Amino acid sequence: MRSIAFFLIFMFLPVKAHVDFGEQVSFYKLINSPEAFNDKKIFISGVVAAVEYHSGGGPLLRKIFLFPNSDSASHFVLREAVEIEYANEDLFNYVQKSLNMHMIEVVGDYTFNKSDRNLGSINNFSRFSLMGKNRFKQDKVGDESQPTKQDKLW
Repeated sequence: MRSIAFFLIFMFLPVKAHVDFGEQVSFYKLINSPEAFNDKKIFISGVVAAVEYHSGGGPLLRKIFLFPNSDSASHFVLREAVEIEYANEDLFNYVQKSLNMHMIEVVGDYTFNKSDRNLGSINNFSRFSLMGKNRFKQDKVGDESQPTKQDKLW
C-alpha cells in the first residue's frame, strides 16, 4: 500500500522544465548546408578562438570564432568558422585569456548570411561551456589546486 501511495505522490509532483538545447548540429552538416539551419537554435561544439585582426586596412576587429578543429582554428580558415556574436567585451577578454584553442559547446540562435566570409553567426547564446575533462575552471582568487566545476562559463 505504501508503494502505491509513493507512486501516486511522485506522479503528481511538478517536473523540472526541459531545457531547450536546440538541434544538435555537427560542423560537417553545417558546412554542407548552412541554409538548412538558418534562424534555428543549434547546439554545436568546436574549437574557440578570440582573434584581433585588421580587415582591408580598416579598424582593429575583435571577434570570437568557433572552428570545427584546431587545424582550422590555428590556420584561421574562416570559411569553416562560425562567428560568436557578443555584446560584452568581457567575454572576448575571457575567451582570449582562458579559453583560446579549447573545445567548447555553444547553444544559440544561428544565422546564415551568404555575403559573409564565414559560415554565419551564433547570437543570443544560452550555453557557452568547456567540454570534457577541461570542464574545471580555477578560482580567480584562492588556491589554484582547488578547481571549481563550471558547467556554464558564460
